[in-house]
Amino acid sequence: MLPRAAALLLLLVLTLWAPSPRALAQDSWQPTQQLNEQLAAATAQFWALLDARRFTEAYGQLAPGLQNQLTLEQFTDLMTTITEQGGAVSARRHGRVTWYRKPDPNGVPTSFAAVDFLGTMERAELYCGYLLWHVPDEGGIGVLRVEQNFIPDQVRAKMTDEEVRKMTSAWRCMR
Repeated sequence: MLPRAAALLLLLVLTLWAPSPRALAQDSWQPTQQLNEQLAAATAQFWALLDARRFTEAYGQLAPGLQNQLTLEQFTDLMTTITEQGGAVSARRHGRVTWYRKPDPNGVPTSFAAVDFLGTMERAELYCGYLLWHVPDEGGIGVLRVEQNFIPDQVRAKMTDEEVRKMTSAWRCMR
């Protein structure tokens, strides 16, 4: 078992109201090349803003639904805490992009895209998670959920390989 303090550090996640990618329904709809390119550019820009600690601009990329539940101050505090505990991002690579279609509360179909990532931080060899983007048909794109998981090196040193495997499996870290 992990010490209580270590367990609290293991998962720093910004997950407010937002459907988990697994909860979204998939149909035969497929995104256009242009939509995929827009998503890739928005993802790169969002990470660049966070990595540069330009939190006000990154906050501007959040979907309105997330901004309604999370103030700029709260967002900045969360992102600062992650950076302070894990250090700067050393590397981040994107993995699978999964597109979903689901009706909004009014029954109008809308799109979501989950972008998985895996990376390292200054003080965390393991860093993974995903961005969930809301991509409405009428245009615009916004981050609906940010999940960043990491195990600080000082905590990892006290864990067995099996504990790390179970943790990354629970987080569904890409390989």
